[in-house]
Amino acid sequence: MRALVALVCCVSLLAGALGQVPAARNLAAAPNEQQFQAIWKGLTQRERNLLGDQDLMRLTLSDRQRTLRDFLKDGKWGDAAGATKVKDARAEAKKILVPPAYRPRELNPAERTDNWLADGLNRSGEVIAEVFRRIQEFLSRFMPRFGAPAVGGSALAGVIPFVQLLVILAAIALVIFALRFIKVRRRAAAIGQGLLSDEEAALPADEWLKRADQLAREGQHRQAVRCLYLACLVRFDEHGIIPLRREETNWEHLRRLDKSRTRPADLNFREATSRFDTVWYGERTKGMEDVAWFRSQYESVMQAIRQRRSA
Repeated sequence: MRALVALVCCVSLLAGALGQVPAARNLAAAPNEQQFQAIWKGLTQRERNLLGDQDLMRLTLSDRQRTLRDFLKDGKWGDAAGATKVKDARAEAKKILVPPAYRPRELNPAERTDNWLADGLNRSGEVIAEVFRRIQEFLSRFMPRFGAPAVGGSALAGVIPFVQLLVILAAIALVIFALRFIKVRRRAAAIGQGLLSDEEAALPADEWLKRADQLAREGQHRQAVRCLYLACLVRFDEHGIIPLRREETNWEHLRRLDKSRTRPADLNFREATSRFDTVWYGERTKGMEDVAWFRSQYESVMQAIRQRRSA
């Protein structure tokens, strides 16, 4: 409906300004679609543009003719002098299409500054605030309004806002978790849907350590970090803490490690997993600093395993 009103406004202003009334009257009186199309084809492209062109032709025949008759009834179309004052009829019509709630408010002289960017951000902020207000109104349809009293003055009246807040926070946390899970899965797919290939799964920890030393000497620090991290996972498997599963990600291994009953009590492998995620998947490395840190982490893992076995 707003589109139809906007089109009426646009056609009315343009036709009155440039003398397109005869063409509009003939089109409005066309008895059928075939006759309308014949008259339309006889117009110049400029005349079509001034009458709305494709915006007008997208409507049904009855809506087109009703639109044309509506502006022909306007007594102002014959006032050419007044019509020439219209600078941009299409812009006026566009304003009708934009809901006032989402239309940037014009700043008054007292609010204006010499910084056009600050003025623009000020207006944009008001629009964003209005969007959030409408989102809150939408959510309130499914939940009682914040601070609203419960039915019958129930004692739950004061609890409702906290429940609503918990629901919102839980939804945000769920979205963050889902995005992170998808991100990790995609990263894992990029290296063969897991940490290891079929051939690598059979390598012992000592072989991973040798490869780490060789890669570090060659300046391939990111690959060296991977070898050291995998050496830790192989040691976990060798000592019966968690089995190594080549198709799983680093975070899936960590979750199983945290739940393992045979995990050394003082073993903290979360920081190593996080740093491995950054170096290997995120492709951000500090060179030998990372290699040295993971070598130290491997030694800490081995010390924790030895202490558990000797206990």
